[in-house]
Amino acid sequence: MNLARQNSISEFTDPNSMDVHDSSSAQEGSNPHWPIIEVAAINDTEHQFVVQQQFGRAYREPEILIFQTQVLLLETVAYMIDFYMEVKDDVPQHIGFCHVLPGNIRDSIGTIVQPISSMRQEPIGQITIEYVVIRPLKDCPCDLSVSYSKHWKHGWTGLDIGHRGSGTSQKHNTLKKCATVRENTIASLQRATDHGADFVEFDVQLSKDLVPVLFHDFHVNIGLNQKAKQGGALTTLRIPVKDLTLKQLHELKISHETDECPIEEPYESDLHEPFPMLQLALENVSTHVGFNVEIKWTMQLKDGSYELNNPFELNLFIDIVLDAVLKYAGKRRIVFSCFHPDICVMLRLKQNKYPVLFLTQGATSKYPTYNDPRTQNTPVAINFALFAGILGLNMHTEDILRDPSLVKTALSHGLITFCWGDDNNNVDTIKYLKKLGLNGIIYDRIEDHIEQKESVFLSDDGSDLLQIAACLSPNSPPYLSEDSLCTLDTDGFNHQDTNANGNEVNVISFGFGVIGR
Repeated sequence: MNLARQNSISEFTDPNSMDVHDSSSAQEGSNPHWPIIEVAAINDTEHQFVVQQQFGRAYREPEILIFQTQVLLLETVAYMIDFYMEVKDDVPQHIGFCHVLPGNIRDSIGTIVQPISSMRQEPIGQITIEYVVIRPLKDCPCDLSVSYSKHWKHGWTGLDIGHRGSGTSQKHNTLKKCATVRENTIASLQRATDHGADFVEFDVQLSKDLVPVLFHDFHVNIGLNQKAKQGGALTTLRIPVKDLTLKQLHELKISHETDECPIEEPYESDLHEPFPMLQLALENVSTHVGFNVEIKWTMQLKDGSYELNNPFELNLFIDIVLDAVLKYAGKRRIVFSCFHPDICVMLRLKQNKYPVLFLTQGATSKYPTYNDPRTQNTPVAINFALFAGILGLNMHTEDILRDPSLVKTALSHGLITFCWGDDNNNVDTIKYLKKLGLNGIIYDRIEDHIEQKESVFLSDDGSDLLQIAACLSPNSPPYLSEDSLCTLDTDGFNHQDTNANGNEVNVISFGFGVIGR
């Protein structure tokens, strides 16, 4: 499979013609302005982009094949996909092709189904293409003099991470005890911090007026008081968080989609209010605690449905969250995470100051299965993390308890590993997970599971920042101390990425599945 038809014999002699230059090669005399096509297969042996060869890349089930290119003017670029069949002891046979036109790529992320034509213009099948368009950040205060994107101290293992702050404050079947402070509030984040949490984890969404807020569920249930009637009862209206402005969210008396636990709600304090702004959390919670910022984005389930319909434009969503973090995080340790693999790639390419973890539920009996094959089992997730060039994984403990060797596999590849899940809410399980070598364990009610302690970052004087900055010197060794791995990461794709003429560069990736005879 070859993404662009750049190798065909042509009668044209135009030196800039796509038909007489193989942009996938580095041959002398090739057009330097033609986009480079790269391809990667997510499997146990490859999982890194390489320049596309003349006849593309052979597809072998069940591997995941991804093509990537960088273009300047997305709306002016079309794509031609050539299909070849391997022939023993001979060059591959050209059997068909299809086109993807600029008008087919309407959103930042989507799916296209295109017919495949034979060389005689006969229909022979169809191809389903999943694509993502990654645009650079604009006007964002991103200082790249120091980068944490691949930095992790060797001593940062077994970190205690507060789930949604001090813990989940809503009941569900697998939770025996819930928090007494409302989850994802400043008060909850600070309570976990005061008890010695090294990181606090929370979910970020956007309000209707594009303000990043902390909240877990995609929807809220708003109570409706019926008119006085015999037997009348309180009913609720289910509304997406994204359809309410920040002011409307702050005026709500809300409930979760499941029953709530009894919680402390001193409403005279704004710190207990739901839907706090991300900026407020960054500015008000003690700066020594790290933030694990989960990007809350809709996922497609195995049955074809979505957790949330009609979401925001994806690049806009990510850029607004990144803008808030880059402006207000200061020297705080930040780790981004997301269940959506393409968003992990976007976070990685749009900035290279903060690291990214791929959240995966793996093989699970507790939650509905996601449709994306990259999310369905941990070995594939490990290969994806290596492919994406991100810091590591946030693994589901259900999967780890079933097969502890998954942790060893991830660590052997140099991936940083966190874990999440209701199974973590047990003292013995927490000790076991730390013994396995996990870098971070996310769990509820830190105050109930460990003795009060100091955060690992409280005594950290920030010297690791200076060590990373020292890597900018070409004479610096790769390891500055036995305790600190120093890496300079320069392949991020940020708001300054332009060509020589100052035009913005856009990255577009395609994933394929073929149906035909």
